[in-house]
Amino acid sequence: MKAVEALQLAPHIHFVGAVDDDDMWLAFASSAAHVFPLVEVPGDVEGFGMVAVEAAASGTPTFAFDLGGVADAVSAGSGRLLPAGDYEGLADAIIQDLQVPTFTADACRDHASRYAWPHYQSSLEQAISALLGQPQGAPRA
Repeated sequence: MKAVEALQLAPHIHFVGAVDDDDMWLAFASSAAHVFPLVEVPGDVEGFGMVAVEAAASGTPTFAFDLGGVADAVSAGSGRLLPAGDYEGLADAIIQDLQVPTFTADACRDHASRYAWPHYQSSLEQAISALLGQPQGAPRA
């Protein structure tokens, strides 16, 4: 907060704290970028990075450090991954995208759709059918 005030960025940055799901979706949808500067904590690995998929589902690209499972949640069409701790590179990537947008809302949403439940249902059905030696969609006994 002190850095925001010192740099006179308060009109452009909002720290909202905990919010309900509706407000979260509104925040993502009204944002130009989702900034995810992960910090490496020994013994605590960042999991999948679902927040990046949620941002993409709202049409908002993610700019993140490449730590943990976040690389699986961000694609070339839904955001940008930078080396951990490269704050200058992260800032440059965000500024560049704000000046000349690289990511479209449609590309972000397309990326997020790969993680939708119907996709997982289909994948699970294929895996189970393969294990049971049945063609997909065949009735199970």
